[in-house]
Amino acid sequence: MDKFVGGGARFAIAAKYPTFACQTRGPEDAGERRRRALITFMEQHRLTPSDLARLAGLPTPNALYNHLHGRSTQLSVETLEAIATAVPGTSIGLLTGFEQPQPVTVPDAVEVRWVAQAGVWQAAGARALRPQRPHILARPELIQGGGFGVELRAPGFEARFATGTVLICTPPRGSSAFGDGRIIVIQRQRDQEWEITAREVRLDGETCVLWPDTHVVSHQRPLAVPLWGLASPVGWNDQGTITRALGVAVEGAVNLQ
Repeated sequence: MDKFVGGGARFAIAAKYPTFACQTRGPEDAGERRRRALITFMEQHRLTPSDLARLAGLPTPNALYNHLHGRSTQLSVETLEAIATAVPGTSIGLLTGFEQPQPVTVPDAVEVRWVAQAGVWQAAGARALRPQRPHILARPELIQGGGFGVELRAPGFEARFATGTVLICTPPRGSSAFGDGRIIVIQRQRDQEWEITAREVRLDGETCVLWPDTHVVSHQRPLAVPLWGLASPVGWNDQGTITRALGVAVEGAVNLQ
C-alpha cells in the first residue's frame, strides 16, 4: 500500500520505483524518460497509482504499476489522454517527459481531488467529474498530512452544504477515524461503475450507519457498513457493491460559489 514519507506531503514514489537505467540503453532511454516523468507528475500532485487510476477513471491501476516497475516502456495513448483530461493543466507531453514540469505555484494549498454526487455512477474508463477549481487553501499541517479537497454537488449532502462546497479531508487511518458524527467521503463500486458521495457516520455497536443529507427522496437511504470493513483498504462488499472510505472531513467547508 502506498504511504507518505514522514515530515511532509511528498509520496515515496521515487524510492519505491528505483531507476532501471542499468537495464536500458542509457540515461536517455525513452522508456526510462517516460517512467521518470510519471513519477515526477505523481509526486507533484501527491497521487498514488491507485489514486491516479480512480481520478482518471481507469478500470484498474495495473498499467500504472507495470510502467512504474519497469515491466512496460510506455502507457497507452488512451491512458495518457484519460490522465491529462482528469488533471487540469496536464498534457501528454508532460506525462511522457517531452515537456518539463513547472514548479507548483499554489502555496499552502491542497488538490481538489474528487467530486461527490449521489446517483452519478461513472463507467470505468470514463472521464471523471472535474471540480470547479484544482486547488484550495489549507493549513500547513493538513498539507503535510496528505490532505485533499472533495467538491460536493447535489444531490447527496445539499441539505447541509450548498452545491460547490469543498470539504477538506485527510486519508482515513484506522477505524478510530470514523467517530460518531464525522463526515466521510466514500466510494461505492458495482461491476465496472463507481460513485463517490459524502455521508455522516452514526455508530451502532460495531456497525457504521452512513447517512446522506439530501432533499432527494431516492437518495435518502442510509448504508450500513461494518466498522472493520469501512477501515479496510479493500472496503466492504455488500450485495455486489464495494464500499470504501476515501477521506475524513477534518475542517470547515469552503464554498466555491
